[in-house]
Amino acid sequence: MLWGTAWRDNQKEPRLREEMASKAIAEFFSGRSCYAKATILRSIEGREAVTLSDVDALKFANALPEKYSRIIMLRVEELGPLLIFYLSPILWEGGTDVVLRVRELDADASALDSDLDIHWKNSGAFVLKGTKSLEQDLQSALEKVFLNQ
Repeated sequence: MLWGTAWRDNQKEPRLREEMASKAIAEFFSGRSCYAKATILRSIEGREAVTLSDVDALKFANALPEKYSRIIMLRVEELGPLLIFYLSPILWEGGTDVVLRVRELDADASALDSDLDIHWKNSGAFVLKGTKSLEQDLQSALEKVFLNQ
């Protein structure tokens, strides 16, 4: 699992969100038996893991002593509270927003298996959430992607 972030330019508190994302990703993959052998990396030889090309990621994986059949590249693009105002009877909606880009490479075949853009929301009319639930929200988004729940 190679992961990183790609925040928008005006992202508030990027370090806080990166810490939350790191913790949520580690907890998600360590807590699932199907990912018991997963290695989670944020950087490789001083380079951000999500900046690797598919070819570079495959070369890196093939150079490891333990062979991996899958390489997952996870980019967190949005992790935050959401607040939308409307000009209707429902005046506002709030919640949390998680945007991910997930690429899965088949290391044995040296091929791209999937390339997904995921936009997960936990929101509703008159819901107001801060940053406290973001780790759980990211884990819920990961469950949707990796466990189809």
